Amino acid sequence: MLEFIRKRDVEGMYHAGIPQKMKWQADAVHLKTWQDLAVFKEIADADRKTIGEIGGGVSRILPLLKRSNTLFNIEKFEGEGNGPKSSHSIKGVKVIDAYIGDSAGLIADETFDIMFSVSVMEHVPNPALPAFFADHFRVMKRGGLAFHAIDFYVESGLAEDNNTVAQRRLDLYLKILTENPQIAFIRPPADTRVRFASDFATNPDQAMFNWNSSVPALSEKRRDAQSVSLMLGFRKT
Repeated sequence: MLEFIRKRDVEGMYHAGIPQKMKWQADAVHLKTWQDLAVFKEIADADRKTIGEIGGGVSRILPLLKRSNTLFNIEKFEGEGNGPKSSHSIKGVKVIDAYIGDSAGLIADETFDIMFSVSVMEHVPNPALPAFFADHFRVMKRGGLAFHAIDFYVESGLAEDNNTVAQRRLDLYLKILTENPQIAFIRPPADTRVRFASDFATNPDQAMFNWNSSVPALSEKRRDAQSVSLMLGFRKT
């Protein structure tokens, strides 16, 4: 899959009882709510798997997974991407002090059955993405799955300059994954043109305003674009 989370996806997750399974509180709605629900839906039933969350910080998902799994938070706690700057312990979760993209010698080849992230991959610079994915693929087991919810700022309309940066980023994901013969999308991408659609699940305006306090440099962008989430899902064959 390489597709944006849409309102119908959120509705389906509600009907499936995913918020109740996550013990989600309704007073905390923002983009990461939809991302958490979408990722958790894909991995909630995992049993006796080795699972790694990339940049999990104070993970909201790992504590909810079955205790039969072996759980890892791949996190250096250095504050990258406004993440936590001090270590956080979660019962039953081991911390790997590493960055994917630079984990050789710290994570063995073919370690994980499942890998995932929420609001992490957008912080990897374009030039670093090939190394990130090469390392990511290395530590996945054959048959392993990956799910990533990725923040995107998308403007309305199809004018060429509206979404040049976002389109370039999506095209780079597509290029890296399709060029690797060991990697297959869980569902083939159906539409890879970047533009805002009214059926996208979005970040509420108040949440957008509140985010300006943490990253004020994006305030102008948030006035012109909507914050949405790309779901990336693939397997290693």
